[in-house]
Amino acid sequence: MSEEPSGNRNGGPNKRPVEPTFNWRGFLLFGMVALLVGTALLSQSTAGKSYAINYKQFKEKVEQGHIDPTKDLELVEQDSTNE
Repeated sequence: MSEEPSGNRNGGPNKRPVEPTFNWRGFLLFGMVALLVGTALLSQSTAGKSYAINYKQFKEKVEQGHIDPTKDLELVEQDSTNE
């Protein structure tokens, strides 16, 4: 029976230990998660912003062409909370 010596098994005393390499998969996964979270936060803060305007501002928007005067206006009621 031949037994291996309990000393260095990695090729001799001059062999340097293997340094860990950079984990590219983890880095890419972290970057994609950060991108998704950032996109979700930005879209949530800009989506569905509504505000009240008075009649003077309404007339200005019609004159500027932001509101089509040939179409009927519709009252849209919806829950505007982010819950």
